[in-house]
Amino acid sequence: MKIVFCGEDRFSAVVLDSLGKGPHSVELAISPWYENFIYKKMERSASLLGVKYMRFKDIKSFEFESELRNIRPDLLITCHFQKVLPKEIIDIPNFGCINLHPSLLPRYRGMSPQHWPIINGDFETGITIHYIDEGVDTGNILVQETVYLDGECYVADLQNKMMEMYPRMIARAIELVASGNLGSKQNNVGSSYYGRLKIQDVTIKTEVGVEAAHGMIRAASRPYFGARFEDLIIWKAKIASDNINNTYLNLGLNKVGADYYLKLKDGNILLESFDIL
Repeated sequence: MKIVFCGEDRFSAVVLDSLGKGPHSVELAISPWYENFIYKKMERSASLLGVKYMRFKDIKSFEFESELRNIRPDLLITCHFQKVLPKEIIDIPNFGCINLHPSLLPRYRGMSPQHWPIINGDFETGITIHYIDEGVDTGNILVQETVYLDGECYVADLQNKMMEMYPRMIARAIELVASGNLGSKQNNVGSSYYGRLKIQDVTIKTEVGVEAAHGMIRAASRPYFGARFEDLIIWKAKIASDNINNTYLNLGLNKVGADYYLKLKDGNILLESFDIL
């Protein structure tokens, strides 16, 4: 099967690497043209695999469409690709286009799907591979697997766990596509859509509960921008044991011996790693 692969970052590069070492022919790997170096992992993987690599400022451009029409791919795959493909592109591959989305669709359509379940205190999330249609993460589901979350999971832990699953799930999805499987229609009951995570989404106020604050910290920790409280960037913390609640603390930041605690409306958080803005 002739494949065109679209991705942007190290997560995409893991999938590209698995495809390049598999039984299919990766004809082209592409990334958007951003003014940063996030694409370097993709570029390196393509180079090591001997796969043609291109960056496009506009995936709706005539240049991109012409490139695809010249290749005449059987399948286009996207992974961690933050662009919406137009119908003109979706219609080119013989078997259509599929996307890997790191959530249990139809929940957490849109942006930052690995962060929001942690913020919202969910007990599970997952990975979905689906056909691409003209909506945003709305196409028929081919493969879906659950990943369980505990109250100590940081976003990097979740991403690393998911990244190990990507190659196997993509391989299975390609098998299903090749067999003519059209997937299962998404049930919009319980669907949700979220935008890109912003600093204000993880800015802690004293009226926030400790569970919610801990979720913000875990969801925005490194390699991201960190949760905020006043002039602090908080990277790592844990909910304090009950015995600290017997110590008189003021709402907000407190120092007890060598430790720093954040007192919120219903308890305290021990700050294990933080920086001052």
